[in-house]
Amino acid sequence: MKNRIKTFVSRDSSGESMDGREDREKDEIVSALGGVQNDLRGLRKHIGSDDSIPRSVRLNLDTLRLLAVEPIYSDLRSFMSEHCLDFAATMERLAKQNTSFARFGDGEFKVMLRADGNHKFQDVVPGIQNDLEAVMANDLGEHMLVGLPHLFNNPFWSNIWANYYPQLRPMFSTSTSYACAHVTRPVYFRVWGGQAVTSWRKVWDGMKAVVVTGREAKFDLIPELFDNLDGAQFVRGPNTNEYTELDELEHAARVAEADVVLISLGPAGTVLAHRLALRGVLALDIGHISASYKNVFAGASRPEEL
Repeated sequence: MKNRIKTFVSRDSSGESMDGREDREKDEIVSALGGVQNDLRGLRKHIGSDDSIPRSVRLNLDTLRLLAVEPIYSDLRSFMSEHCLDFAATMERLAKQNTSFARFGDGEFKVMLRADGNHKFQDVVPGIQNDLEAVMANDLGEHMLVGLPHLFNNPFWSNIWANYYPQLRPMFSTSTSYACAHVTRPVYFRVWGGQAVTSWRKVWDGMKAVVVTGREAKFDLIPELFDNLDGAQFVRGPNTNEYTELDELEHAARVAEADVVLISLGPAGTVLAHRLALRGVLALDIGHISASYKNVFAGASRPEEL
């Protein structure tokens, strides 16, 4: 593990062109991250879920987890400090009302990167992985913000990054800025409180909206966030595997008389926001934002528990 960490801090680049050195360094980093990924697989076998393991042992194992994942987090921190907006900067961009928004979380990573990565609401079907990769390429400049998860260093997210980051890293673009996907999640409302509510209301203030979501989805336009819209209509698709009807949903959203398309549609919603942005339609993938608000301010269940 120490040898893998060293690959991030000690590289002899003498005698190489800049392009050649950058390619070699990228290959070294991806190779090292793959090794860290294998280390963590082995570590998880020892950690398991046995409650009989003494707390002191679990603390030691968690320390080992942090050490094992540090090379990945070191590279992530470096990339995000240069190419990712924080919570506040993300909302400032969205408040200009001219930038679409698509988000990636652990579910989108799984669907995009695993042949057997079926999501709770979306199976891996032909086309969806390529479409998610196209969103990740982040090639629409100022017209599109692609959200990446905030860099939490807890067991859940360190496991996610260890599993997916070696494949994700070569996909990341350095030509535009990524956003913070967690602005739609409970953590944003919990930390920023009323300021978070005000920031989101600015994004769609005075707009006519069309909402694309599932036929039986629990998403609703709660007044605390949405009563400053100038009207809204719903376009509803299936509750699962929405990607199979994405062409129809895209057409319905495009022909609706609206200023903005609000999307709550799982991994398919990430793709839909990008498709609409490509056609000049303002589209915001806001996921379970209403449930996130209610979790923080009304003590309701977390979005993933609905």
